[in-house]
Amino acid sequence: MLVFIHAFLLVASTRADNWLQYNGNAGNRTSNETIGTIPWSKAAPPTPYWKIPTPNGFSSFSVADGKAFTLISRVHTDAVKREFCVAFDTASGAELWAAPMVRADPYDSGGDTAGGGDGPRSTPTCDGERVYVLDRNLNLYCFNDENGAVVWKKNIVADYGGRNISWQNAASPLLEGELVVMAGGGSGRSFLAFNRTDGALVWKTDVNEKMTHASPVAATIHGVRQIIFYTQSGLVAVSADKGEELWRYYIAYSTSAGASPVVSGSYIYHSAGYGVGAGVCRIDKIDQNFEAVEVWRKQGELENHWSTPVCYNGYLYGLYGYGMYESAPLKCVELATGTEMWSKPNFGQGNLMLVGNKLVVLGVAGDIAVVEATPTAYTEIARADVLEGKCWSSPILSDNRLYARSSEEGICFALSSVASGPMAPGNPRATTLTLDSMTCEWEDKSDNETGFVVYFGAGPQAPDDETSRTEANATRWTATGLSVNTQYAFQVSATGGTSESAKTENYTTWTLAATPKAPTVGSPTVSTLDVAVGEGDLNPATTVYAIRFADGNQWVQADGTLGSSAVWKDAASWATVTVTGLPSDTDCGFQVLARNGAGVKTALGPVALGRTKPAPPIKPGVMIIY
Repeated sequence: MLVFIHAFLLVASTRADNWLQYNGNAGNRTSNETIGTIPWSKAAPPTPYWKIPTPNGFSSFSVADGKAFTLISRVHTDAVKREFCVAFDTASGAELWAAPMVRADPYDSGGDTAGGGDGPRSTPTCDGERVYVLDRNLNLYCFNDENGAVVWKKNIVADYGGRNISWQNAASPLLEGELVVMAGGGSGRSFLAFNRTDGALVWKTDVNEKMTHASPVAATIHGVRQIIFYTQSGLVAVSADKGEELWRYYIAYSTSAGASPVVSGSYIYHSAGYGVGAGVCRIDKIDQNFEAVEVWRKQGELENHWSTPVCYNGYLYGLYGYGMYESAPLKCVELATGTEMWSKPNFGQGNLMLVGNKLVVLGVAGDIAVVEATPTAYTEIARADVLEGKCWSSPILSDNRLYARSSEEGICFALSSVASGPMAPGNPRATTLTLDSMTCEWEDKSDNETGFVVYFGAGPQAPDDETSRTEANATRWTATGLSVNTQYAFQVSATGGTSESAKTENYTTWTLAATPKAPTVGSPTVSTLDVAVGEGDLNPATTVYAIRFADGNQWVQADGTLGSSAVWKDAASWATVTVTGLPSDTDCGFQVLARNGAGVKTALGPVALGRTKPAPPIKPGVMIIY
């Protein structure tokens, strides 16, 4: 099992009932609202608040403060068919304004692709004051959300050497704090961040990366806020504040990648169609340096054509299958191993989101299904047909109103009967990790809770038993007396009166490993020393270690030679290793580094010295070969 953390977006509009951008406020397609009783079914579909025309394309909705935004194409007053950013009143569905953009010519290699039609594929991003759109031609717009007036605009191709791709842009801009972030710039400025208020360039990343159709995501990994891009060379992460490269992970590219990376703690899931397949990498950090380490990869398998999965309690839920436009199955896949847990066919290439512990899935033919997010078996709670046309867009939830659209129409209806209890907490995470304690934190999503219940236990499984209760408005609880380098899990629910909300997803993490003691060094020869690790420290037997040769940045390899990369093995596997290739008659120092189950490394332990033997004197006229 893995570590889970969901970073949250810091923007001006932070009401829980807003859905500000394509992948959701936290970038994980997750809502912290609670699904109550579902009053609709296939036999009795939901009665919509409204249903409106949304002609052409695959843009999704975003919502902020009473307005819903999406992209469409239609004939403008100048008799030219154009793409528009349109604002609708969330209460009535009435069109509030429509801002014209580029001509709606057929997309490069587009047209009626797979019977889906043509049109804009990006989704507007909003913050309660402005709306941000990255159009097909890499023009970045900022509109006033009251009237659709252009506040600022950037031509990425003309101003930043932008390079579009086949089928043209489908990625949505990422709102991260005060920044609007995107890929698509040219060499030396491939990733760009603009001030969301005035459009001033804040940073650019000096790399030469070509964009894909995947939208970037933001996450906090090992305490560092970063933006992760899925590029044509693979995953590339940069610091959110300066745009400086932190790490990269190579992935083969073919034709298109449309699904965003999925972040779960220090683990990153990626997938693409066209034979690429899926995989997971783990992000490690030592000192100030990040490294991406492959966990698993399955070429040509588990392909998300463009639908981004969600992750809940260590399992991915998504629509899989390259080219399976009408028949793509909904699958549950274990994040740690890529093992398929179950599969339900015939959803097609739609999209989905997570609400509490339930999936809301929009099928390609316009059906909405609510499904339990459990690896045990496919368990459907409700399903109804709600839309005509192709649905390659994502459903979203805002204030119990589900918004969904197709290439023909958009709909808004009540997902469930509104529950009277408190809303589930969000953003579970652990901070202030030590050898024997951790602080569990969460985000208070309600204003009517009377307290919170903490479920905490050892191991990766979601704890069943209540551990502690806190007062209302609390957002943290500290566990003490824990074991060194041990995995723990926790969930939190909110209470109000006699009701209890859904729990947060199961968050698992590890206490820190103890800094190793000095290794044992002995049995010298002219060019070798024996080194043993793990004796007398506090770490459990499962802890892994790396041995550093202190004279230069070299590491002991599994065969005893010295190399540039650390090799990680537990103490029993290292046993006593004979280190070779050492200089004769020299004090040689060795240090040991430990790593916990989450990949967090300790400081280097103290140096242990061993002296190799001097080489025997060479007698005149005698050649000695060692």
